[in-house]
Order: sequence, then C-alpha cells, then structure tokens
Amino acid sequence: MIRISSQQIFSGGINRLQDLSAQLNKTDEQIATGKRVNRPSDDPVAAARILKLDQEVSRIETYERNAQLANNRLGQEESSISSSLDILQRVRELTVQAGNGLLSANDRLSISSEMKERLQQLAQMANTQDASGEYIFSGFQGGTAIVCTGIPAVVV
Repeated sequence: MIRISSQQIFSGGINRLQDLSAQLNKTDEQIATGKRVNRPSDDPVAAARILKLDQEVSRIETYERNAQLANNRLGQEESSISSSLDILQRVRELTVQAGNGLLSANDRLSISSEMKERLQQLAQMANTQDASGEYIFSGFQGGTAIVCTGIPAVVV
C-alpha cells in the first residue's frame, strides 16, 4: 500500500491551481494582444514562420513604395513631355508665321521674342526636377542639369 499524506494532496492541488493560473494568464495575454504567439517560447515553429512572414511583408512594402515612386516619376515625365509638345507646336506655328514675306520688322521682332521665350521654356522643361531634386531627363546622372546653349537668334 502507498500512503499519500494530506500534505501531498494539498501540494498537488496547489500545483494544479498554479498551472491553471499560468494558462489563464497566457490566454489573457493572447486575448489582450490578439496574437496566439507572443514569445518565441509559445510556439518556436510558428515564431520562426512569423519572423519570415514579417520579413516578406517588409520586402513587399519596399516594392510597393518603389513602384509608387516610379509611377509618380513617370507621371511627372509624361506631364513634362506633354507640355514640351505644346511648346514645340507653338514654335512650329511661329516658324511658319515668320516665313510670311509680308511681315514688318516689328512683327518679326515680336516673333523672335516669343520664339526665344518658348525655347527657354523648352530648356526649362528639359531640366524638370523630381521631388528629390534630381533632373528627370538626365538619365543616370540625375544631379546634372541639361545645358542648352546657343538659343538661336532670329534675324530681322
């Protein structure tokens, strides 16, 4: 016969209550945080998978950020090119208008002035900068502006 003392029964009961209390605290923590795994010791395999998934989410967020930046830059480039085409259309119109032999010297001077202004606008469009201050049409040398020298003078 095995003798079980009252002390052992009480001790076993207290140990069981402590285990239940620890489990209750763990469940309370899981409910409060909304997470099943709060520490790697809760579930080492799940903790490793969570870490890997967090890294993957971080990488995807980086890709999304880069895609958004590229999309914004393309929008800015498209807008600049569209404005440049409008300027070039006006330059064509002025060129055709300047070919008219009936124009006075003042008319030609006026066309010359507007032509210079439009060509300067075109040079400014070529040196459009993005939000980070880089020139969008400078290729891999984004810190270098495009130099437009020698805007031709129109002879009156």
